[in-house]
Amino acid sequence: TDATDPGDPGADSDRDGHPALIETLLMTSDEAGGSVPEIEMFFSTHLDGYDYLHLRVRRDLTVEASLEVEASPDLDDWTTPAILYQRTRHGDLTETLEFQFPDDVESVDRAFMRIRAWR
Repeated sequence: TDATDPGDPGADSDRDGHPALIETLLMTSDEAGGSVPEIEMFFSTHLDGYDYLHLRVRRDLTVEASLEVEASPDLDDWTTPAILYQRTRHGDLTETLEFQFPDDVESVDRAFMRIRAWR
């Protein structure tokens, strides 16, 4: 099988809660339950003095798929895109993407981000 083709993008063969397309895009396998995408979430203080929630992932550029990160203050409204804060391309056909929640953490009660991928 082609390591860059997840087959059914919504499948979750290893039942770890991550769809096949997300796992393939983020360089893990949907065939191994212990193989989960590396997703880093952290707070960062910006020049404005406020803290923002960030999400960082490394993706495989050979996988023909689009990726976006959505932001929500309540897990119901996912209409706001997270801000692409930084993109670092690597020499091995991968890139690291860092997204920022649109609002500083002091101005919201809660902050959530989720990854979406599609072909």
